[in-house]
Amino acid sequence: MEWPLGDALRAERLKRGMATREAARRAGMSDTMWRNLERGYELRKGIRFDIAPRPETVANAARAVGITVDMAFQMADIEIELAQDFAYENVDLTGVPHERLLEELRRRLAAGAPPTAEEIEAHPERYTVIGRREPKPDRKTGP
Repeated sequence: MEWPLGDALRAERLKRGMATREAARRAGMSDTMWRNLERGYELRKGIRFDIAPRPETVANAARAVGITVDMAFQMADIEIELAQDFAYENVDLTGVPHERLLEELRRRLAAGAPPTAEEIEAHPERYTVIGRREPKPDRKTGP
């Protein structure tokens, strides 16, 4: 099977000096999935199966190595109309000082921090307790 997307992913990854593991990490997938994308097939019990990745998988892989989502969808033979749903572009943050990035990260993490026990007690109407665990009984062996 001809798989132009795999050739493009491999070429861009190598051009950027990126290992397979790093590209997979940036795309949010396993090393195995990345290798399958580059090859265009997967092996199961020694049998070769052509892959048909989901649009979001192709979009994530493309962004990880700097290929446009439109181009990746064309190479993977995915309906180009779907590309607009996944077409946000990477933002180059290399010129932003580390301190500013860390401060923004701290701010966003604090905004999404789970409530404290005191907050829950003060405003129980805001929170729903789900899956409350009962303490496990002591397991004593012997009489």
